[in-house]
Amino acid sequence: MVPKKMLKLKKYLVVILLCLLVQCSSQADIGTVMVVYDGDTIEVQLTSGEKEKIRLIGVDAPETDSENHETRLKALFSKRFAFKFLYKKRVRIQYDWEKRDTYGRLLAYIWTEDGTFFNEFVINKGFAAAYTRFKYKPEYRERFLQAEEYAKKRGNGIWKKEPFPLIHYKAIPEHMNQLVSCEFVCQRIEDKGNLLLLVSKEENFGVPVYKKYLHFFPEIHSWIGKTVIISGLLEEYKGQPQIMLFHPSQLQHH
Repeated sequence: MVPKKMLKLKKYLVVILLCLLVQCSSQADIGTVMVVYDGDTIEVQLTSGEKEKIRLIGVDAPETDSENHETRLKALFSKRFAFKFLYKKRVRIQYDWEKRDTYGRLLAYIWTEDGTFFNEFVINKGFAAAYTRFKYKPEYRERFLQAEEYAKKRGNGIWKKEPFPLIHYKAIPEHMNQLVSCEFVCQRIEDKGNLLLLVSKEENFGVPVYKKYLHFFPEIHSWIGKTVIISGLLEEYKGQPQIMLFHPSQLQHH
């Protein structure tokens, strides 16, 4: 027979374990990403229906409202990268010792449904740096610093030196979600509501331009029939590769 003291100890340990499990589960949520503000800030609709603005712990992306056009352009690339992997995606949200910042935003680590730890992933791919000003899990801090060092050494994302490599259309699949340059002949320009879409002669490549940026490109319609070289984040939209145009510095010549 098991001594009474041993049974009490086991019961006590079970209670502690259950409490820890409840505590851990209370430190995680599930939600769907509804807005991507930039490379380190998103809005998520939780399963409860509440919408929360979330700042990714340990991630420092360039600011989209920077007065420096180079920094702002990098920020837009970072935002598009995050948009690609997070928008309308279901994510698991985990918190650290401090749940909210002084702005009321949730502070969190984000995992996508395929198990990608996005905080680390966006740094590894070079579209954000490791943020170490405030305390958070030491093991994650070390991983983020290593991810940043890896990205810098490989010239990933915003660490890539310009001019970005000019790639042939056949090489597009292996350069997806990277900063590159592509050359194409602009066949036509389509009005898509809030943006214009430059369509390549072969109709296998597109360049979307939000109308709010058209003041940068007063002669855009004169590009029809001409060769254009554009640099930026190569992404996929509805099965077609594209690079979004935000600023004249993305054009080598046309």
